[in-house]
Amino acid sequence: MKTIFQVCVVLLLLFGLAACTHNGGDIGKRFGMWKVTEILINGVRDTGYDDTMFWSFQSEIIDMKSSAGQSIGVCKEENGTLVLDYRHTDTAHPQPGSSLYSPLPQSKLPANSVIVLDILKLESKHMQLSYTSPDGDKTIVYNLKKWG
Repeated sequence: MKTIFQVCVVLLLLFGLAACTHNGGDIGKRFGMWKVTEILINGVRDTGYDDTMFWSFQSEIIDMKSSAGQSIGVCKEENGTLVLDYRHTDTAHPQPGSSLYSPLPQSKLPANSVIVLDILKLESKHMQLSYTSPDGDKTIVYNLKKWG
């Protein structure tokens, strides 16, 4: 009888832990990992993009990863845009725009800045974002596919 009770307690704990996978960071459709499947610069496919970049969203954090490294920024959604903030530092990375707190180079986004991306499409499995450079000379469109 004691063994059955112990098994039930363990099962309840496991179910409880499984329910806590989002840790309060679920932000709707954008939550989770997304693979950047295509980058268009002024309407032309970026042939230099090697198809290895992933953007993960949880709560107010964006985590970019690729074969070239990782970067972490703060993000928030407001009025049909996604605002990324890459001006942060810590004791190991005291300079704003340092490698960990800069967008990955293959993203072609500026370092040490607040970046505004227009949300062109946000569905459960597909997201499309657009960035226009401050001088208006360059527009970058990112096509992302939900991963996992």
